[in-house]
Amino acid sequence: MQQDTLERLELSLENGFRLHGDRQALTIQHGRQPLIRLPIWPREVDGKNAEPRLEPNKLDLRSGRECVSLTIEHDAICWQFESSREVFDTLACFVGGWIDARQWHTFVFNGHDRVWDASEAAAVQIKSCNEVIGEVRGNWFGNVPPRVAAFDLGEAGWMAVSIPAALSVAETTFRFHNGAFGLELHGYRPTAEAGPLRVYLRPGLASPEDALEFHSQVTRALGYWRDRANHPAWWALPRWGMYDENCHAGQTSLDAPDAQRSPLTAQRVRDWVEQVRHVTGLEEFFVFFDQGYFRRYGEYTPVDSLEGVEGFRRLIDTMRQRGVRTGLYCHPFHVDLGIPQVAAHPEWLVRGHELSAPPVSSDMRLASLDWTHPEARRYMQEVVRRLVSPEPGCLNADWLMVNNNHVPDPRACRLHDPSWGVGDRMAYLVRKSIYETAKRHKPDVLVSFIGCDPFCRRRPTCSGSMSRGAKAATTGTGWPAPSAVACPARCWR
Repeated sequence: MQQDTLERLELSLENGFRLHGDRQALTIQHGRQPLIRLPIWPREVDGKNAEPRLEPNKLDLRSGRECVSLTIEHDAICWQFESSREVFDTLACFVGGWIDARQWHTFVFNGHDRVWDASEAAAVQIKSCNEVIGEVRGNWFGNVPPRVAAFDLGEAGWMAVSIPAALSVAETTFRFHNGAFGLELHGYRPTAEAGPLRVYLRPGLASPEDALEFHSQVTRALGYWRDRANHPAWWALPRWGMYDENCHAGQTSLDAPDAQRSPLTAQRVRDWVEQVRHVTGLEEFFVFFDQGYFRRYGEYTPVDSLEGVEGFRRLIDTMRQRGVRTGLYCHPFHVDLGIPQVAAHPEWLVRGHELSAPPVSSDMRLASLDWTHPEARRYMQEVVRRLVSPEPGCLNADWLMVNNNHVPDPRACRLHDPSWGVGDRMAYLVRKSIYETAKRHKPDVLVSFIGCDPFCRRRPTCSGSMSRGAKAATTGTGWPAPSAVACPARCWR
């Protein structure tokens, strides 16, 4: 490192890259060619009178309630922002920034997992909060992808712009057009628990996919990655969903009081399992049960045709003895206002957050559970216990399938305690709570979250509910037919 003044930082990076930084901007160049110039201070923050402090390989700039740091971490430039403010409606970072890129790549579903030409004016939004877009069913349970983009610097390779960790942020926007670059965080709450806002710049990569790999490596280093561990062989069994198959065949009815018309009986489940055995020749597999086997969202009392908790538990235990494991869905935010305990505690509910889901009863009235309320969290933790615990009065499921992860938008609703965590932070804490609760009551239970974790990784914590399989082996709806062996892609310990 070369030190000119206390306001300047010069560092040599790998592969011929150099960093020049001062209290106004940082510039990355390759050889003598400047590649990137990014302003240091966000637009909302006055950094003109920043007090510099130089440490080995690090420059701190403090101004009022904010601090910006520049350092080298994980073979990358780390721009770090800390603030004591409670919330930023929009924190606009790197306004007026410039990147000498011919094209760039974003990794966002709904048409934005693609390469953009530099001449295209693009503002790519990455949201923590799910939205139902048109009739796209995937938006019910698909979560946001990692907050990372890759820029093509020509002969200097690709550069990752990565924002790891589970921050309390509702939405992030990457903007780029003919070299002009900007980054915005909407509904951002700086919190000590989530740590500072970190933006990593890693040049010299061989491909845009390497930006994803870098993002996952930094996430692992920050402690958000759960490594795979040894797990029971039955976690990798193929799986089928009886209720989904029957829904597509029109063989279900709301409330299911009539055993002659309904597939929601123990005997019909046993008959269907035998049919799977006959078609596939397999003796061991998963059968998973969707919300339709329960009276209400958020309550998880089995329908009467299954003879209540005792009858469903008896069926689950009997199937396990013959090698058939059971998966049960859980929807962490969905609760029915018909549940007496929920109706008695309106303070447990998010105000201003509407939910949608397939109806499971003729009088269904959905509300969104407010995970920032401690009593609401304890209620859902008790639901998880009843689904997976082998204790009497519980269902003893082998697989907990967490679906419909509708994190409410903190900008459009009222939460009991938003300082607990919103956006990505809430998504992380909800999953962490569910996972730890399930493992506490049944250590070998398989826990999966449908969609990818928005806060950390290229690969999700666990696979989605099933592999879609080859098109020829599906019913035409995108869901596997019983003849399609759908093995899980990934598992969480």
